[in-house]
Amino acid sequence: MPIATPEQYAEMLDRAKAEGFAYPAFNVSSSQTLNAVLQGLTEAGSDGIIQVTTGGADYFAGHTVKARATGALAFAKFATEVAKSYPVTVALHTDHCPKPALEDFVMPLIAASEEEVKAGRNPIFQSHMWDGSAVPLDENIQIAEDMIKRTKAINAILEVEIGVVGGGAWGTAIAQMLTREGQDVLIWCRETDVAEAINTAHENTVFLPGVALKPALKATNDLADLAGMDAVFAVAPAQHTRATLQALKGTLKPGTPVVLCSKGIELATGEFMTQVLKDELPDAVPAVMSGPSFAIDVAQGLPTAVTFAIEDEKLGTELIAAISTPTFRPYLAHDLLGAEIGGAVKNVLAIACGIVAGKELGDNARAALITRGLAEMSRLVLARGGKAETLMGLAGLGDLTLTCTATQSRNYSFGVALGRGESVAAATAASRGVVEGRFSAAATLALARDRQVEMPICTAVDAVVNAGADLESTIAALLARPFKAEGFSA
Repeated sequence: MPIATPEQYAEMLDRAKAEGFAYPAFNVSSSQTLNAVLQGLTEAGSDGIIQVTTGGADYFAGHTVKARATGALAFAKFATEVAKSYPVTVALHTDHCPKPALEDFVMPLIAASEEEVKAGRNPIFQSHMWDGSAVPLDENIQIAEDMIKRTKAINAILEVEIGVVGGGAWGTAIAQMLTREGQDVLIWCRETDVAEAINTAHENTVFLPGVALKPALKATNDLADLAGMDAVFAVAPAQHTRATLQALKGTLKPGTPVVLCSKGIELATGEFMTQVLKDELPDAVPAVMSGPSFAIDVAQGLPTAVTFAIEDEKLGTELIAAISTPTFRPYLAHDLLGAEIGGAVKNVLAIACGIVAGKELGDNARAALITRGLAEMSRLVLARGGKAETLMGLAGLGDLTLTCTATQSRNYSFGVALGRGESVAAATAASRGVVEGRFSAAATLALARDRQVEMPICTAVDAVVNAGADLESTIAALLARPFKAEGFSA
């Protein structure tokens, strides 16, 4: 059924002509509406434009925008074919489209629209009221020009070159997740054999074996190859982040966003990774990505959500639009310090939870430890000027829950080994990678002492893993602490 009668369509045509246009435009976003409008215009004797909308998604973020644009583009092509049997012209209105679609289909229509505007005829981006009355020509010209600018701007956001610094499991997983059509990703690996395996076998056989990597993902051993990148993800272990950033000096453009993905505190200085970045690359824009995110799950495309903390909301929204996928969901936040403390301290608490599991102290004990550990984290965040609510999100409670309950966690597995009686040296040697919690324990306590923050669980972990304290005696001392009221201050 037509969405209006032939008489109503005829009235729309008359109004459009009265405003100086040859015909009105109709927004169409479904096959049902398309056929209805085509039929109605034909019965009214019109050769008017059908405007197929692929955009209108300014307030959608990330993959939603790109998925919507891609699906709408397919519909636009379908509409073009269907309309060939009717005496009408199908045009395209677009806000967000992938680069190949823009070049092959959208940009030619935009160019044609400009010519229509200059000639005083209906542009593709014809604006109209619900009753068919048209917006004056000068406003249409401005609409068309603004749309063209916005389309090019969105293209510049979505089509980016991203560098990943760190070829371990987490760096490789991030690079795998970021690689997609129209988005070039280059990962820097310290080890020559790792880069070669990624480029030739499409697998990180050393740190992420068994996961097939996308052929479009490229690896390098030369940090200079990251010059000119639109954004860089720094994924080197926390204790090696400074040296890596130092090696990037002179390579990145001023204002380049550097997304810090390492969870830890630098032992030598007590600095968080944002402070290290400010020391070494002061012209970079810091961001922190943290949350419950095992590398293997992200690399395999399993659903994952993280906190993406950055001060500049507009830039953060643009970056999230570029990196998100249907299964990788970053949530925007602005408390970088809170996200960093959550990511660092949870590793210390994961060791403690591993010890509980290794000694078979029960699930009650582990739940209590997670809860009281969260209180310790919150006290430190507040004392350092962060927000306690940050720890109620993915970078805090989310990451803490995952790391303190899953054997995939290096810190948790390290703690399990200690609980079963292995020495610190043996447990460290058996670890699959860097046990950040061991370094973060000492650094966390230094920060806590500086602000007079009480953190008994972290103190106990540090005593065991760094000072050689007896495990049984340390557990007994924790259980003998005075009873207090529950809360962050307890």
